[in-house]
Amino acid sequence: MKQTAFQPQNQWADPGKSSREIVVFREEPLRIWVKKDDSTIIQIHKDSGIDWLTLQDGRQGIIKSPEPDLNNLHQEFRTEYSKACQPLTQKYLAAVEKRQKQLAQQGNMEEAIAIHNYMKPFRSDDSPVDQVLKGIWKNQGGELYDFSNKSKAAKKNPDGSLKFYLVYTSSSPGGEWKMARADRGTEKGMEVIFFSAGEKVYLIPNRPSRFFSVLTRVSGS
Repeated sequence: MKQTAFQPQNQWADPGKSSREIVVFREEPLRIWVKKDDSTIIQIHKDSGIDWLTLQDGRQGIIKSPEPDLNNLHQEFRTEYSKACQPLTQKYLAAVEKRQKQLAQQGNMEEAIAIHNYMKPFRSDDSPVDQVLKGIWKNQGGELYDFSNKSKAAKKNPDGSLKFYLVYTSSSPGGEWKMARADRGTEKGMEVIFFSAGEKVYLIPNRPSRFFSVLTRVSGS
């Protein structure tokens, strides 16, 4: 990473706050790295805003991010792949569940509980980011974001009146950040990436930009 702005300056990642796709550094000022795709990292730093880091190859120069058409094709493939695998996945889960019941009937409760815990992520409708975001959050200007709906977030004015919806369009492979598109108003069509880190939520545009919004919790679990 040759860009000076991205050099951590002897900073260390905080393993308690970091994950596979989001790295939160320990030292101040705040620095967060978000893996957008295999060739792009988005850096958020408290004092200066946002930088975009693109993977660099010494022989070939900058490797550009995939074009929109390729991204759309990739998403279409993932969707079709999920549909094709769903029947086999359900068959597998049914077999594991049957095994859990057998173990319970035989009195092997420790193994049955272990299988029950193993099955939780498969049975949950929520991704990790959904579970963290549930509730109402507020940005620097007092505007509210309601993440209680599984398919969209409502952005509201400080008085509670609806401004627009952020309709979820996709998520990262690990489910640790989501992408959404504004459905109305002057922001219609705008895409944002949002994720949680350090008990706050960050919203950033899905394009190189200095703008980002930091949300703090108002209510909810």
